[in-house]
Amino acid sequence: MKSSTFNFIDRDSIAIFVYKWEPEIKPKAVVQIVHGLAEHAKRYTRVAEALCNEGYICYANDQRGHGLTAGDLTETTLEGNAGVLEPNGWRGVVNDVYQLSKIIKEENTKIPLFLLGHSWGAMVSQDYIQEWGDKISGCILSGTNGDYVTNEEAKNIVKGEIKEIGPIAPSQ
Repeated sequence: MKSSTFNFIDRDSIAIFVYKWEPEIKPKAVVQIVHGLAEHAKRYTRVAEALCNEGYICYANDQRGHGLTAGDLTETTLEGNAGVLEPNGWRGVVNDVYQLSKIIKEENTKIPLFLLGHSWGAMVSQDYIQEWGDKISGCILSGTNGDYVTNEEAKNIVKGEIKEIGPIAPSQ
């Protein structure tokens, strides 16, 4: 598997960091991975490796406020862009996924493109396919919307995680 990275500048002038994994064999399709909340795209390297072994090219970007798109997260504070989706919040995130898919289609004109969204990424993907579903060949939703928790329940879960692993620990 060949791996590389690049950035693109989105509509809001944010540099979006992207991983690209390519198979050693002739590709049959492209899978664009959309990661979940509090994750980063590099976490999907093993998924990309398995897909590359089957002949799929994979791309995954670090969403706004996540991974290398958020900037240097080696600081011991949550300052900077960690967790920041603005400007344009949710809409900006969905637009970034669409902008990357346009880049992917320009680079891979003869093979189909599939979206693979996990968790929060599945929700982003659902919004994407409502607007641009005709631009892709299919979509896989993993760990998508389940029972909603209350804000208080969600806060308690996050507080417990921060207490256990710290505020800037990377997802495993």
